[in-house]
Amino acid sequence: AMNLSAVIESLQANTFNKTELELVSVELKSDSLALLASALTASEQRHAIVKLQLDRNGISDPSLLIDVILALPQLQELIITHNQLAASGVAILSDTLKQLEALRVLDLRLNYLADDGFTILVDTLITCHSLRELRVRENELSPDAAVLCVKLLNQLELTTLDLGLNDLEDSGAMALAQGIADSSSLTHLNLDANYITAVGAAALATAIQNSSSFKGLSIEDNKLRDEGVGALEAALGSSRSFEELSTRGNKARVGGTSI
Repeated sequence: AMNLSAVIESLQANTFNKTELELVSVELKSDSLALLASALTASEQRHAIVKLQLDRNGISDPSLLIDVILALPQLQELIITHNQLAASGVAILSDTLKQLEALRVLDLRLNYLADDGFTILVDTLITCHSLRELRVRENELSPDAAVLCVKLLNQLELTTLDLGLNDLEDSGAMALAQGIADSSSLTHLNLDANYITAVGAAALATAIQNSSSFKGLSIEDNKLRDEGVGALEAALGSSRSFEELSTRGNKARVGGTSI
């Protein structure tokens, strides 16, 4: 993590030589962000920065970030995690995201997107053809969000989706099973802690078995029990590509602890 004033000084002195700009647990105020944006805009080094990480900054209104993001024309990874982005914040970022022509990874874990924010996000990303990884873990998403993910998978060559710690349930898992079946690009899916039972696991197992490209599923801390775990393990044994399966915390409870 970097000290914001030190970053600004090194950009102004032309001594900033990193490809990542990480601002972790830094309170982002309007005056310092304006200074950062102008320092980036004036610096040739902005072309070398491919990753922007903003973590635990208390961001709910990202309008102050727009000039910083747009000053990074080669940005491939945008990470805004452990913040307070909700639907209004995503709407503010929407036009900016559409302008990031090199964006490969968008990580918005641990925000408050909910379905309203995720709907805006999907409508925004549908034209972001460079995007390969989308991480929206712990964002209060319902099964409807899984249906929106399938829409994205039909339009983009996404390889990785992290939807852990949401409320997708079996209907969401079944929608994503259809997404796996239809997508030739998706290789990794995280569905940890989503209230999925053996019903959802069976749908996923069938889709995975029939896929020639899908590689890894994490589905820890759900309600699969032996039946659901067994179906996925069978897929692991018979699929040509499927090689990583994580199912911890899904068996019957013994003495109060999940195994």
